Amino acid sequence: MFVWLAIPVLFIAAGIFFRRDPRHLRIGILLLAALSLTVLALIAAILDKLSSPTNEAAAWFLLGVLAVVLLAIIALALFLVYTGIVMLRREARRLPNLLALILGVSLLGYVAIGFLAIAFNSETLFLWVLFSVPPLGYLGFVFASFVLYAWVYGAWIRRFGGPVTSIIVLGAGLAGDRVTPLLASRLALGKIIYERSQTTENPPAIIVSGGQGSDERISEADAMSIWLVDAGVPKPAILREDRSTTTEENLRYSREVQEEHDLTGSTAVVTNNFHAFRAATLMARLGMPGYAVGSATARYYWPTATIREFVAILRDHLRLNAVILGLLSIPILAFLFALLVR
Repeated sequence: MFVWLAIPVLFIAAGIFFRRDPRHLRIGILLLAALSLTVLALIAAILDKLSSPTNEAAAWFLLGVLAVVLLAIIALALFLVYTGIVMLRREARRLPNLLALILGVSLLGYVAIGFLAIAFNSETLFLWVLFSVPPLGYLGFVFASFVLYAWVYGAWIRRFGGPVTSIIVLGAGLAGDRVTPLLASRLALGKIIYERSQTTENPPAIIVSGGQGSDERISEADAMSIWLVDAGVPKPAILREDRSTTTEENLRYSREVQEEHDLTGSTAVVTNNFHAFRAATLMARLGMPGYAVGSATARYYWPTATIREFVAILRDHLRLNAVILGLLSIPILAFLFALLVR
């Protein structure tokens, strides 16, 4: 009974927070918690209906549920391994580009250890798997909340994101002095929002934001400005911010440009879809009104980029996550200590 009361409370709380400001991950956590409790409550109700003197039907149903969960984890792991390999073939071999492959292999390894614990009846392996569930479960739950709500937020903004007084297009790196396809997709979307916002009382401005990397001939802001002018955007409508090297700097320095040109009102921050929700959370932290919207990304690139954004989200809330993970890791750390001193 308590679970069925908790579910609407969680949905209502998520709705209240969404109405106040949809740019917060806690909304996704509440939504996933409500959905998870709904699924667990339905499973419990089905098990109760299937119960019999022998409980054979209930046991088979529960076994089927566990099999589905296990197959889903294996399928996800294989997908991550595949996309990770494609990523390595098409992009530079740097650690951030290895994240999908590393996570996929880690998931397969975790499942393999579980099977070995059962196959060899190993108490040590079983306890290792059991005690690692809390911290890994926390990370998995928050990651799923992030992916779910980033999709919900993106769909909502694509449908209801209205005209703005300024558009900030975030830089992404250049190929020499030319924009890459990934950055071009951001600029194209920025141009679309600029054209939609022509209905506002004052003409909107596009702020191109990005500094110059060590391997770039010009700043990202300069290259983006050239692209927009070639695409038909009037040069006076384009403002440059060419000092930033991170997303937070993009927003801070672009806000300074807005203040210099007396640009008040709502802002649309344009990036790629995997990055849009984190950009929105940073907007909320900096007190910038408006929304973040993302352009399409190549399918092979999306998983690794999404994992990278999740790591950044954890880093943005480092103290909170460190405390939670530290507390949840106490059992496995104690188990590891016991193994070392035994």
